[in-house]
Amino acid sequence: MVYVCCPANRHRVKDGARVVAGDAIVVGVIVVTLQLYGTLATHYYLNLDIPHLEEFRSQYKAQQEVNPPLAISKEKCHDLSQEKLRNRFPLSTLMQQNPVTYILFRFTCEGTVIGINTTRDWYYESCSSCTAKVIDGADVPQSAISDGTATGQFTFFTPNADVVTGADCTKLVNLYDTPSPRNFPPEILNL
Repeated sequence: MVYVCCPANRHRVKDGARVVAGDAIVVGVIVVTLQLYGTLATHYYLNLDIPHLEEFRSQYKAQQEVNPPLAISKEKCHDLSQEKLRNRFPLSTLMQQNPVTYILFRFTCEGTVIGINTTRDWYYESCSSCTAKVIDGADVPQSAISDGTATGQFTFFTPNADVVTGADCTKLVNLYDTPSPRNFPPEILNL
């Protein structure tokens, strides 16, 4: 027997959760999310009077009250100025969320670069066809960004890194004749 609680808004009921019990259910994975599949022998039972169900519901409600799901827009705006305002939340709010809940969603947050992690490389070489890192190692460039409510470590890749730094990072590597990734050019350090 499997008990499933679906927090998605389209499945909400008055008490905040719908409990589905089923048997002969097959669990599969689509992208990175679990998917339940029914078989010919599958039976679904909605909101049964199950022992300990009220305890489960109260735990679910408490979790939702502590960290409620964000009200997000799934539709992309065609107007760039509107797109910049879509799903805009303070960094402190975003950092409290479970990232797995919002896979493939875009969020907007306005912040300031307050530091660069100079203990890591500022660039790495990647494959031009698959963008995988060519050189082994765990170093990926990071910057500290703050919006006044929180600070987080972020990684920027070309072309977004070019926008943040105000310089073409590929040209910087070529300008300094393939410098050591540990030697930060002034264009990066002066952010």
